[in-house]
Amino acid sequence: MDQPPTRAEFDELKEEVKRLREQVTEPIRLSLASEDVLNQLHQIAQTQADHGERFDTLKVELKQELETHSKGWLQSLQENYTEHQSDIQTLQGTQNERFDGVDRKLDQILQLLQQKSGE
Repeated sequence: MDQPPTRAEFDELKEEVKRLREQVTEPIRLSLASEDVLNQLHQIAQTQADHGERFDTLKVELKQELETHSKGWLQSLQENYTEHQSDIQTLQGTQNERFDGVDRKLDQILQLLQQKSGE
């Protein structure tokens, strides 16, 4: 039969097993940590892509909304301008008629004054 190992051989074997375990577990732990980091980075990248797409969508929606409001506002402004322009032209016509009437009256008054002064 084999001889049992001496204390020195046992301690040496124990140290070697300990070193082998450290060698085996360290790369696995680092590999798992690296995989976790890669997963987190992938999730962050995906989230940024999602936010980027959402931002682009919001930008397009906002632009469309702004164009719609701008067109509505400009149309309303044009309608009001046209309405006021018509009112102003009507008012100018009425004022012109009044001034023409005043001019006729003044001419009549002048003629009457000239007639009375000539008599």
